[in-house]
Amino acid sequence: TVEEVQLAVPEIVQAKTQIARIGGQVELLSVGEDLEEADLAPLQRAKNLLRDGPASNLRENLRTVSRFIEESGRPEGRAAMGDCFRTLEELDNQFFVTLRNKQIGDSTVADLNSQLKECLEAFDRLLALVPSL
Repeated sequence: TVEEVQLAVPEIVQAKTQIARIGGQVELLSVGEDLEEADLAPLQRAKNLLRDGPASNLRENLRTVSRFIEESGRPEGRAAMGDCFRTLEELDNQFFVTLRNKQIGDSTVADLNSQLKECLEAFDRLLALVPSL
């Protein structure tokens, strides 16, 4: 319904803003191998930003908005939602692998920044499809 979308869109925007803060945590990372927990703390904080606060209801909000976009005659809403999910999953997986391996190289930082940018762009594409309410 329109009411659900009116609630979901601002929450998606808040979650996007929160996820954008991951970039600040990525900049705090120390490059190296066999890193200590303190060196990995910024990465763990970044990973948590994908789940906490406004991001905690993100999946349901994305589904609500996607469904509304489709019901408004724009079938690309489902693909845009899929891109959001895919990029979030790829970013989360990169965090998981990096935390598990306890290694951060220059390429890791570059990959995280690239994945973060792609994720934020996916949100922008989805939100651009939302018809005027």
